[in-house]
Amino acid sequence: MSEAARECKWSCNLLGELGQSKFPDKPVIIFADNHQAIRLSETGAITERSKHIALKYFCCREQVKLGNVSFKYIPSNENLGDAFTKVLCGKKTKDCNKKFGLLEQPR
Repeated sequence: MSEAARECKWSCNLLGELGQSKFPDKPVIIFADNHQAIRLSETGAITERSKHIALKYFCCREQVKLGNVSFKYIPSNENLGDAFTKVLCGKKTKDCNKKFGLLEQPR
């Protein structure tokens, strides 16, 4: 989530410098499959168990507070980003390809 928030900030700055400040609409919605991480970015409640992620959390929290990003929950089995971040089984890969609009080539 913190990487996505940083990338959104960088992309928005680049678009602004190119004179395209109307793109993207704010806040940019980032889908995540971790309820607790989303809650931390919105409420700011740091606990003993979460203090090890303080730096990454502050980046997310700052971008939410500024209104640049908004984190929304998506179940893991519906998260298309998994196709770019982990190895998937054949069925999950085919499902993702279909949702991306990629067609299977006949042999």
